[in-house]
Amino acid sequence: MASDCGFVLLANITLDASQRPARTPYVSELPKFLQETAFLDRIRGLIPGWEIPKLSPASFAEQSGLKADYFSDILLLLRQELETDAYCARHIQLGPDAYQRNQESIRALASGYMKLLFPHGEVSDADFQKYCVQPAINLRQGVWDQLYTLDPEYRKYGQFVTP
Repeated sequence: MASDCGFVLLANITLDASQRPARTPYVSELPKFLQETAFLDRIRGLIPGWEIPKLSPASFAEQSGLKADYFSDILLLLRQELETDAYCARHIQLGPDAYQRNQESIRALASGYMKLLFPHGEVSDADFQKYCVQPAINLRQGVWDQLYTLDPEYRKYGQFVTP
């Protein structure tokens, strides 16, 4: 059985006094089955929630807003748009010795950023790098840091995901 669905996993981890993860690797706080590197490797990226500002009254709209189900319908339609996938495949190359899942993840994440930020498909090389590729690399680096720490198998590819 195959699927092209995506999923989001939310988890709280212990933070130290400076609001950074208290343990390394921080996935060690997850249930054991979620700590398996074979599973973690299939996660495209990790959003470091501790870097996101906490919600406050100023976080919420007081006027008109965009209804979540309408926005999710738009995102669903954008998933079917394959032009950005092809663009990312042409413009993102990590090199011949790069780990394949890193390249696939960065392309998929960059394509997602491009669909959100440049839905018309027009983007300069500089903006593509700044707003799509670099954030995608940062998200994948979060996964890679965990894999690199947990399993020596991943160390032969280097500590950093680089284009």
